[in-house]
Parts: sequence; C-alpha cells; structure tokens
Amino acid sequence: MRVPSLVFLLAVPALLPAQDLSLGLATGLSLPVGDLKNERPTGTNALFGGHVAGQLSWDLHNDQALRAHLTYTRFPGSRWSHGPKNDYDLLQAGADWVFDLPARAWYAFGGVSLASTRLDTDGGSNTESGNLGLRGGVGYRFHRNFALEAVLNEVDTGQTLGHATWVNVSATWRFGR
Repeated sequence: MRVPSLVFLLAVPALLPAQDLSLGLATGLSLPVGDLKNERPTGTNALFGGHVAGQLSWDLHNDQALRAHLTYTRFPGSRWSHGPKNDYDLLQAGADWVFDLPARAWYAFGGVSLASTRLDTDGGSNTESGNLGLRGGVGYRFHRNFALEAVLNEVDTGQTLGHATWVNVSATWRFGR
C-alpha cells in the first residue's frame, strides 16, 4: 500500500502544471463575530480560533479561477461566568470563484459551501450537517505561490446558534502551476 501511495504523491505534482490545476494549503486565525462570539449562553465567548484548509484551483483564464476547498475551523470556547464552555468545530466543503482585481497582486473571491457544525458543551455535544454557507474575501499575492487572505464566512448552523459568522485571516501556499 505504501508504494502506490508514494507513486501517487510523486505523480500528482508532475501532472498539475499540464492541467492548469494547482493544490493549495491555507492556515491562520479565525475570528468569531456576532452571535458566534457573543450570544449567551451558546456563543464561544472567545477572541479567536484557528483553521486549516486544502484547496484545488483550476485556472480558467489569466484573471479567473475556480477553487474547491475543504476547511476545518476550531473555536475553543471560553467559559461564560456561571455558564457553559462552548467549543465549536466547523468543516466546510465548497467552491469559490476567484478573479483578479485591476491591481494585479490583489484578488477577490466568493463562493458557497456545505458545512458540518459541532458544538461541544459541558453537558454534551450537538452536530448539524448539510448546512449551507456563503463566503467572500480578498487576497494579496506576494508571489505566485504565496498570498495572504481575509475571508468572511457565514453558515446556517441550524438550531444550535442560527447563523455563525467569522473571519478567517490566512497565509496561503500554492503548489503547481
């Protein structure tokens, strides 16, 4: 099993330049806003969390791309006074339309996602799956393979919280073309 996996890992980067595809990795801080941070007693009552994402981009033109992403976000909660400690885990799978802005180093994007939300409290846990999410943001390319991004995310978490809103600030690395 190790040999086919190794061959696959070595072959994929070699094939990406020929297909206008590239892989990406993003990680950084996640900042809860609105009810996700402040709603008592279901918010996180925390200043920030973290995230990691895998990306697959397909360049359509010189100035546009379609990007699939799988993003895991974790908000460790801070205990409310005389109340629970709420930890949130969110897993998003979605697609973004990415386009360059007139200043070539800047780009913007927007997209949709399906999300799974898990709330862990002192009294147990609750998971909601198949929730629709929207996202949009801007990025700045320092190099063809490195950028910084700010993304506003909104996910309908079902009965747990209603809508969860947060901002991801990411360092993004791109591998391939």
